[in-house]
Amino acid sequence: MEYWKHLKIGDLFRIRVPLASRARIEEDEATVAIRIGEGEDASELLIANFPLTMPSSEPAELMNTLRGIIEEFFHGPVPEAGGHILDYTVEVDEDPENAAWTAAGIARALDDCAWVAKAYTRVRDDHFWLLHWNGPATDVESVLKMLSSFKIGA
Repeated sequence: MEYWKHLKIGDLFRIRVPLASRARIEEDEATVAIRIGEGEDASELLIANFPLTMPSSEPAELMNTLRGIIEEFFHGPVPEAGGHILDYTVEVDEDPENAAWTAAGIARALDDCAWVAKAYTRVRDDHFWLLHWNGPATDVESVLKMLSSFKIGA
């Protein structure tokens, strides 16, 4: 059984993380890294905030914008790190409790490594949150639990 704790970063966001995980704020003060696991199997979930070039109150526009952000992630940083584009899926969803929209993508490499990314913004916000992780495919379930618990405005 895996135990979880709530991690709150000021008034910015909160997220549930495995009990043994540790968080740190990067030197740029714009990225939070949450270390998952120990030793050689350790990986990090990175959470950063970026400007949203076209804020909108229209759900269809937000959905398309967030889907595009995730697709850019899987066509940019992922192949740069791994050497080639991976097959991936993207799903867009609404978080009605927070008047927010999300897009999440997942890809699995042949070497049992996985990539997961989620973009999150609220209606009319001028920024979005990007959460991304890569690591052992065996940790995907825990990472997805973490991502589903992410809420902005603690």
